Amino acid sequence: MPSPTDHLSSNQTHSHQAITATQQWFEKVVLGLNLCPFAHRPARLQRIVFSVSEATTEEKLMVALLDEITALENTAVEERETSLLIIPHALDDFYDYQFFLEEANRQLKNNHWLGIFQLASFHPDYCFAGAESDDPSNLTNRSPYPIIHILRESSL
Repeated sequence: MPSPTDHLSSNQTHSHQAITATQQWFEKVVLGLNLCPFAHRPARLQRIVFSVSEATTEEKLMVALLDEITALENTAVEERETSLLIIPHALDDFYDYQFFLEEANRQLKNNHWLGIFQLASFHPDYCFAGAESDDPSNLTNRSPYPIIHILRESSL
């Protein structure tokens, strides 16, 4: 019996798998453990977009992130309240991810999006400053892939 993804290309299949894994993590961890009280309403109303960047370089990833923020900006909150950009092909190293986030936050400022959007960070190797890598507190920000969560500040 054919699988539902048999007709998809390799990239489409990988993107589908990344979205499925992220949605399961989001439901079980973020919603299930009530890590973010603001997440329940947009999830219930199906206003969360899970998108995958196929970027393999930081330059292309920045373009994808800015495109995702622009799409969120240009879509009514009733249709799309927040976006999770899943990054399966880049930023595997947590420190590279942190440096990228610093630049992403500079881009928020440069594009006059401060106070409108906020970036939340999730990574498989997430480690809070000053914490040991095996500290249980890190689990709140660990995800199956590097993810940048774009939030509308008006929704917080």
